[in-house]
Amino acid sequence: MEALFRASTTLLAEEEVQIGWGVFAYLGIVVLAIFLFIASARGGLKGRVFQKTTTKLAEQAYLFIENMCVSVIGPHGKKYMTFLMTIWLIIFFSNILGLLLPHSPMADWSLTFGLAVVVFCYVQYEGIRTNGLGGHFKHFAGPKLDGLALVLIITPLIFCIEFVSEWVKIISLSLRLYGNIFAGHQTKTTIDAQPFAASFPVIGEILLPLELLVAVVQAFVFVVLTAIYLSLVTHHEGEEHEHGDHSHETAHAAA
Repeated sequence: MEALFRASTTLLAEEEVQIGWGVFAYLGIVVLAIFLFIASARGGLKGRVFQKTTTKLAEQAYLFIENMCVSVIGPHGKKYMTFLMTIWLIIFFSNILGLLLPHSPMADWSLTFGLAVVVFCYVQYEGIRTNGLGGHFKHFAGPKLDGLALVLIITPLIFCIEFVSEWVKIISLSLRLYGNIFAGHQTKTTIDAQPFAASFPVIGEILLPLELLVAVVQAFVFVVLTAIYLSLVTHHEGEEHEHGDHSHETAHAAA
């Protein structure tokens, strides 16, 4: 058992060294696949009824992201569809193609960390643009409290906690995606490298549907959490009661 553990650790270390900057080559394959899919889908937009398979898939993806934006963020969420669709396509295609390629781009923390930083910066930008600089930072202070003592003691404490938790979202988003994809990919790679793998191919057949499920779910979780973060900093007073409960339920489900 110890020998198996050492062999697995050595295999993972060697693969990490070999990948290096090569992860961008895999990412290039993903981007190329996305452009080919979009080009193919655009070719089927001529008729009133879509007949092409890629066009039908693109339509369902569009409706899926649109419904999520409206239900989580609110009616004004449609303007964030371009950003969320781009993030979803990159993660979804990376995860799916990662099942066929020797390495999955999302199994590299530097890439998932970069995506999380992009999401963080965009959320802060939208929060400042919607509420102004002062209004954006004001929501870190929590609810308005009565009493000078509470304001001087509790409000600064809440502000510090909320401010730190806002930055922690970068680590949370990146590690959640990286950990799940990396674990699934390396588990399959390690098992395939073992001598018994050729005698029991059914193991790989069992792991493949599970990896496919993780790939789809993690793409959804990353995007829905991004939508929730946008909802928290851009919600409008008239939409708060209508969509607030649903956003909290979605956040708990995604977590």
